[in-house]
Amino acid sequence: MTKTLIKDEFICLRQLLTRRTPVASIGLPPKSNGKKLILLLSVYLVLDLTITIIIGWPIHVIFPEIDEAYGAMEGFTALEFMLMAVFLAPPIEEFLFRLPLRYSKRNLRIWLVLSALFVLVFQYIVSLVLFSLWLYWLTRGKDRQFDVKVMRFYKRFGVAIFWFFALFFAAIHLSNFTANSLPIHLYLPAIVPQIIAGISLGVTRLRLGFWWAMLLHALFNLIVSLPSL
Repeated sequence: MTKTLIKDEFICLRQLLTRRTPVASIGLPPKSNGKKLILLLSVYLVLDLTITIIIGWPIHVIFPEIDEAYGAMEGFTALEFMLMAVFLAPPIEEFLFRLPLRYSKRNLRIWLVLSALFVLVFQYIVSLVLFSLWLYWLTRGKDRQFDVKVMRFYKRFGVAIFWFFALFFAAIHLSNFTANSLPIHLYLPAIVPQIIAGISLGVTRLRLGFWWAMLLHALFNLIVSLPSL
Protein backbone atom coordinates (compact mmCIF):
# COMPACT_ATOMS: atom_id res chain seq x y z
CA MET A 1 0.00 0.00 0.00
CA THR A 2 2.83 2.40 0.90
CA LYS A 3 4.57 1.78 -2.44
CA THR A 4 1.34 2.54 -4.26
CA LEU A 5 0.91 5.76 -2.31
CA ILE A 6 4.45 6.90 -3.08
CA LYS A 7 3.92 6.08 -6.75
CA ASP A 8 0.70 8.11 -6.75
CA GLU A 9 2.48 11.08 -5.19
CA PHE A 10 5.19 11.04 -7.86
CA ILE A 11 2.42 11.00 -10.47
CA CYS A 12 0.86 13.99 -8.71
CA LEU A 13 4.16 15.87 -8.73
CA ARG A 14 4.63 15.11 -12.42
CA GLN A 15 1.20 16.60 -13.04
CA LEU A 16 2.34 19.80 -11.37
CA LEU A 17 5.25 20.02 -13.79
CA THR A 18 2.88 20.41 -16.72
CA ARG A 19 0.09 22.84 -17.48
CA ARG A 20 -2.07 20.08 -18.94
CA THR A 21 -3.53 19.04 -15.58
CA PRO A 22 -5.64 21.64 -13.68
CA VAL A 23 -4.70 22.00 -10.02
CA ALA A 24 -8.38 21.61 -9.15
CA SER A 25 -8.22 17.99 -10.33
CA ILE A 26 -5.36 17.12 -7.97
CA GLY A 27 -6.63 15.75 -4.70
CA LEU A 28 -7.69 12.70 -2.76
CA PRO A 29 -10.71 10.64 -3.73
CA PRO A 30 -13.83 11.59 -1.70
CA LYS A 31 -13.78 8.27 0.16
CA SER A 32 -10.30 8.72 1.65
CA ASN A 33 -10.32 7.82 5.34
CA GLY A 34 -8.32 9.09 8.30
CA LYS A 35 -5.89 6.17 8.23
CA LYS A 36 -4.97 6.85 4.61
CA LEU A 37 -4.57 10.56 5.30
CA ILE A 38 -2.22 9.90 8.22
CA LEU A 39 -0.24 7.40 6.14
CA LEU A 40 0.06 9.92 3.31
CA LEU A 41 1.19 12.61 5.75
CA SER A 42 3.83 10.22 7.08
CA VAL A 43 5.01 9.50 3.54
CA TYR A 44 5.39 13.21 2.85
CA LEU A 45 7.21 13.77 6.13
CA VAL A 46 9.70 10.97 5.45
CA LEU A 47 10.22 12.06 1.84
CA ASP A 48 10.69 15.68 2.85
CA LEU A 49 13.23 14.81 5.54
CA THR A 50 15.06 12.30 3.35
CA ILE A 51 15.38 14.58 0.32
CA THR A 52 16.38 17.52 2.50
CA ILE A 53 19.15 15.46 4.13
CA ILE A 54 20.38 13.93 0.87
CA ILE A 55 20.50 17.26 -0.96
CA GLY A 56 20.77 19.85 1.80
CA TRP A 57 23.46 18.29 3.99
CA PRO A 58 26.15 18.06 1.25
CA ILE A 59 25.46 21.70 0.32
CA HIS A 60 26.16 22.82 3.89
CA VAL A 61 29.33 20.68 3.97
CA ILE A 62 30.60 22.10 0.68
CA PHE A 63 29.62 25.69 1.54
CA PRO A 64 30.26 26.29 5.29
CA GLU A 65 29.66 30.01 4.60
CA ILE A 66 25.93 29.25 4.63
CA ASP A 67 26.01 28.11 8.25
CA GLU A 68 28.26 31.01 9.19
CA ALA A 69 25.79 33.49 7.72
CA TYR A 70 22.75 31.89 9.35
CA GLY A 71 21.39 34.42 11.81
CA ALA A 72 17.80 33.31 12.43
CA MET A 73 18.60 32.18 15.98
CA GLU A 74 20.30 35.41 17.01
CA GLY A 75 18.71 36.78 20.17
CA PHE A 76 16.83 33.54 20.92
CA THR A 77 17.67 30.47 22.93
CA ALA A 78 17.49 27.11 21.16
CA LEU A 79 14.22 26.32 23.00
CA GLU A 80 12.63 29.67 22.09
CA PHE A 81 13.61 29.23 18.46
CA MET A 82 12.19 25.70 18.37
CA LEU A 83 8.89 26.83 19.89
CA MET A 84 8.58 29.58 17.30
CA ALA A 85 9.46 27.16 14.51
CA VAL A 86 6.83 24.65 15.65
CA PHE A 87 3.95 26.81 16.91
CA LEU A 88 4.33 30.24 15.28
CA ALA A 89 5.91 29.77 11.84
CA PRO A 90 3.64 26.99 10.48
CA PRO A 91 0.29 28.82 10.95
CA ILE A 92 1.64 32.09 9.55
CA GLU A 93 3.57 30.61 6.63
CA GLU A 94 0.88 28.13 5.66
CA PHE A 95 -1.70 30.89 5.66
CA LEU A 96 0.47 33.16 3.50
CA PHE A 97 1.89 30.60 1.08
CA ARG A 98 -0.50 27.62 0.94
CA LEU A 99 -4.03 28.89 1.60
CA PRO A 100 -4.35 30.55 -1.85
CA LEU A 101 -3.22 27.48 -3.80
CA ARG A 102 -6.83 26.39 -4.32
CA TYR A 103 -9.67 28.63 -5.39
CA SER A 104 -12.16 29.50 -2.67
CA LYS A 105 -13.97 32.83 -2.71
CA ARG A 106 -14.10 33.05 1.07
CA ASN A 107 -10.53 31.88 1.65
CA LEU A 108 -9.07 34.18 -0.99
CA ARG A 109 -10.88 37.20 0.44
CA ILE A 110 -9.64 36.36 3.93
CA TRP A 111 -6.14 35.79 2.55
CA LEU A 112 -6.09 39.15 0.76
CA VAL A 113 -7.12 41.29 3.73
CA LEU A 114 -5.07 39.48 6.39
CA SER A 115 -2.02 39.28 4.12
CA ALA A 116 -2.36 43.02 3.48
CA LEU A 117 -2.32 43.66 7.24
CA PHE A 118 0.63 41.32 7.79
CA VAL A 119 2.72 42.69 4.91
CA LEU A 120 2.02 46.26 6.04
CA VAL A 121 4.73 45.83 8.68
CA PHE A 122 7.36 45.14 6.00
CA GLN A 123 6.20 46.56 2.67
CA TYR A 124 3.35 49.06 2.59
CA ILE A 125 3.16 49.20 -1.23
CA VAL A 126 2.50 45.46 -1.51
CA SER A 127 0.05 45.80 1.37
CA LEU A 128 -1.78 48.57 -0.47
CA VAL A 129 -2.05 46.44 -3.62
CA LEU A 130 -3.45 43.47 -1.70
CA PHE A 131 -5.88 45.64 0.22
CA SER A 132 -7.02 47.31 -3.01
CA LEU A 133 -7.69 43.93 -4.61
CA TRP A 134 -9.73 42.92 -1.57
CA LEU A 135 -11.79 46.13 -1.70
CA TYR A 136 -12.33 45.74 -5.44
CA TRP A 137 -13.58 42.20 -4.96
CA LEU A 138 -15.96 43.38 -2.25
CA THR A 139 -17.36 46.09 -4.52
CA ARG A 140 -18.24 43.45 -7.08
CA GLY A 141 -20.62 42.01 -4.51
CA LYS A 142 -22.38 38.98 -5.91
CA ASP A 143 -21.14 39.51 -9.45
CA ARG A 144 -21.17 35.94 -10.70
CA GLN A 145 -19.24 36.78 -13.86
CA PHE A 146 -16.32 38.17 -11.85
CA ASP A 147 -16.22 35.03 -9.70
CA VAL A 148 -16.20 32.90 -12.85
CA LYS A 149 -13.26 34.92 -14.21
CA VAL A 150 -11.28 34.28 -11.02
CA MET A 151 -12.08 30.57 -11.17
CA ARG A 152 -11.01 30.43 -14.80
CA PHE A 153 -7.79 32.21 -13.90
CA TYR A 154 -7.07 29.53 -11.29
CA LYS A 155 -7.93 26.79 -13.75
CA ARG A 156 -5.56 28.21 -16.33
CA PHE A 157 -2.69 29.31 -14.11
CA GLY A 158 -3.08 26.99 -11.10
CA VAL A 159 0.23 25.23 -11.75
CA ALA A 160 2.05 28.56 -12.14
CA ILE A 161 0.47 29.78 -8.89
CA PHE A 162 1.69 26.62 -7.15
CA TRP A 163 5.29 27.14 -8.28
CA PHE A 164 5.22 30.86 -7.59
CA PHE A 165 4.29 30.35 -3.95
CA ALA A 166 6.71 27.41 -3.54
CA LEU A 167 9.65 29.49 -4.79
CA PHE A 168 8.50 32.67 -3.04
CA PHE A 169 8.28 30.70 0.22
CA ALA A 170 11.90 29.63 -0.26
CA ALA A 171 13.12 33.10 -1.24
CA ILE A 172 11.58 34.68 1.87
CA HIS A 173 13.84 32.47 3.98
CA LEU A 174 16.88 34.38 2.75
CA SER A 175 15.91 36.73 5.59
CA ASN A 176 17.20 34.01 7.95
CA PHE A 177 20.72 34.99 6.96
CA THR A 178 22.63 37.97 8.30
CA ALA A 179 22.60 40.85 5.84
CA ASN A 180 25.70 41.12 3.60
CA SER A 181 27.25 37.99 5.13
CA LEU A 182 25.99 35.51 2.55
CA PRO A 183 27.65 35.73 -0.90
CA ILE A 184 25.12 36.25 -3.67
CA HIS A 185 26.24 33.09 -5.49
CA LEU A 186 25.15 31.06 -2.45
CA TYR A 187 21.61 32.43 -2.32
CA LEU A 188 20.14 29.50 -4.25
CA PRO A 189 22.08 26.72 -2.45
CA ALA A 190 21.17 28.29 0.91
CA ILE A 191 17.43 27.93 0.32
CA VAL A 192 17.42 24.49 -1.31
CA PRO A 193 15.84 22.92 1.84
CA GLN A 194 13.09 25.54 1.72
CA ILE A 195 12.48 24.86 -1.98
CA ILE A 196 12.03 21.18 -1.15
CA ALA A 197 9.74 22.06 1.76
CA GLY A 198 7.73 24.50 -0.35
CA ILE A 199 7.04 21.81 -2.94
CA SER A 200 6.22 19.16 -0.34
CA LEU A 201 3.92 21.42 1.69
CA GLY A 202 2.24 22.72 -1.45
CA VAL A 203 1.49 19.21 -2.71
CA THR A 204 0.25 18.24 0.76
CA ARG A 205 -2.07 21.22 0.79
CA LEU A 206 -3.48 20.21 -2.61
CA ARG A 207 -3.70 16.51 -1.84
CA LEU A 208 -4.79 16.50 1.80
CA GLY A 209 -5.89 20.01 2.68
CA PHE A 210 -4.71 23.18 4.39
CA TRP A 211 -4.69 21.89 7.98
CA TRP A 212 -2.73 18.76 7.06
CA ALA A 213 -0.07 20.93 5.40
CA MET A 214 0.15 22.98 8.59
CA LEU A 215 0.58 19.81 10.65
CA LEU A 216 3.29 18.53 8.30
CA HIS A 217 5.08 21.88 8.56
CA ALA A 218 5.01 21.77 12.36
CA LEU A 219 6.23 18.16 12.52
CA PHE A 220 9.06 18.83 10.07
CA ASN A 221 10.20 21.92 12.00
CA LEU A 222 10.02 20.00 15.27
CA ILE A 223 12.25 17.20 13.99
CA VAL A 224 14.87 19.46 12.39
CA SER A 225 14.92 21.74 15.46
CA LEU A 226 15.49 18.98 18.03
CA PRO A 227 19.28 18.72 17.40
CA SER A 228 19.66 22.40 18.36
CA LEU A 229 18.57 21.51 21.90
